[in-house]
Amino acid sequence: MRVGTKLHAWRVAVAMAALAILPHSTPARAAEFRSGGNVTIPAGDTLRDDLYVCGGKLNIDGVVRSTSIEGSVRHTVRCVGGEVRVSGAVGEDAVVGCGRFALAPGARVGRDLLAGGGELDLDGDVERNVLAGGGTLAFAGRVGGNVRARAERARLMDGARIAGDFTYTSERSVVRSPGAMVSGRIEQRVPSGHPRLGVVGRAMMFFLRWERLLVGLLAVGLLLVLPFPVFTRRVFEALGGSPGASIGVGILLVVGIPLAAITIGLLGLVLGGWWLGTSALVLFGLSLALGMAVTGAFLGQRILQRPGREVRLWWALLAGLAILTLVARVPILGLFVTAIATVFGLGALAIAARRAGAAPVSR
Repeated sequence: MRVGTKLHAWRVAVAMAALAILPHSTPARAAEFRSGGNVTIPAGDTLRDDLYVCGGKLNIDGVVRSTSIEGSVRHTVRCVGGEVRVSGAVGEDAVVGCGRFALAPGARVGRDLLAGGGELDLDGDVERNVLAGGGTLAFAGRVGGNVRARAERARLMDGARIAGDFTYTSERSVVRSPGAMVSGRIEQRVPSGHPRLGVVGRAMMFFLRWERLLVGLLAVGLLLVLPFPVFTRRVFEALGGSPGASIGVGILLVVGIPLAAITIGLLGLVLGGWWLGTSALVLFGLSLALGMAVTGAFLGQRILQRPGREVRLWWALLAGLAILTLVARVPILGLFVTAIATVFGLGALAIAARRAGAAPVSR
């Protein structure tokens, strides 16, 4: 859904004409028109179609999925939604709470901006102060006063112009582009209870998190390697002999099993046995960890393999997972490697299980 505020002269005329015929429209109309000095969408209202507003002040307290303010608002805008975008001019303050907020290039807030959301992109201009909180915060426009922000990540992009101070609360330092300008001071405040770590502290935290990941996957892998060594070597054969098939089967399982589990759970709410779907999701999560573990064991076996000498499975598991989990801690690359390793191992487990079930019984 999209909510638009348009106050250009010809748009006002269109909106007023629509208001004139509104009482005669049918319930199936595609848009809703409202006007007045103060226009409010009260809490509890759910907007199901487009809303066109002509007014000096707009308050949105109801439920919307996406809000787009493209025209001019003379006074204050207050809105809440999944995604909010302001690409026009707001005469006074803008108060926004949403999953993602964008102040588009060329947009303008005449006084203060108060924004909270998961992702905040401020490419337009704010004449006075900015008070913001979110997961990621990026400035590329002009701020006439001070900025006070709390975010996991903060960036000052090329084109950012802040006339006052930039004070932010975060464990990470702000990323400042060469073209960004701050006339006042830049101050970082560490969140309460989270002391700021130096190089040694960050290195220790990196290896601590790596060790936790390694120990967890090692424990899961040992549940397969120690009791079922023969089956584990069949998994290795599938990984080495049919890599394409392993990835293909793994992708099908990653997509299909959650869909099937959710379907079973929903049917269980009606017919009984809803816990079957939940149990399937739990087992699926364990199988994902097991998939990454066997890929690590396969990697360790390939690295440690020497002619005429058999590599112990538990040693291959430890060595391979140590390398795999270390790479998994690398930003971006680690996410990609983890996904491939998990899908690869999950598919090989399924192929090995099928081959074991189809193997002839010896007499």
